[in-house]
Amino acid sequence: MIEMKVDDVIVRVSADAPPTVVADQRVVLLKEQIGERLLPIWIGAAEGNALAFRLTGDSPPRPITSDLMVELLRVTGGRVDRVAITALRANTFYATVVLGVDGRTEELDARPSDAMNLAIRVGAPILVDDAVLDEAGLTPEALPDKLDRDAEGMRKDLAPGEWTSLSAEILRSLHTPP
Repeated sequence: MIEMKVDDVIVRVSADAPPTVVADQRVVLLKEQIGERLLPIWIGAAEGNALAFRLTGDSPPRPITSDLMVELLRVTGGRVDRVAITALRANTFYATVVLGVDGRTEELDARPSDAMNLAIRVGAPILVDDAVLDEAGLTPEALPDKLDRDAEGMRKDLAPGEWTSLSAEILRSLHTPP
């Protein structure tokens, strides 16, 4: 297993009207703690926004699911020991969350987006199986082409635009209060 960190959450924005978001998906970029490889993982908008809020130091207007999970662990005396991206099958990543509860260890199946959201909230390490990183890891220079190929392979129509960091400014434009 290789230790990684959430390096960024990126989103596709309009070429004509930045920072207008033109894609429903987000891409989390995990980066090796020691090394240069990136691991891009496509996730849903809500989960990606939750990660980006944490990375920007901002917060959503209301608590979100991952915040609730952290609070539930706190009040029940549980702890997150680590999360791991364990497999890549048919273009889908798989993850586990390893919890410490009442002196024993429990391993739970999880979506990578949920596992990463939990890990960054409690400071737990994020590990990636060596074989997964060998298969799907890439250099920063290869990232833009890989994202476009992945979108095409998932039959996602890419609107004209560019990939950019999901900044606090973009997040605020997506989450304006009613």
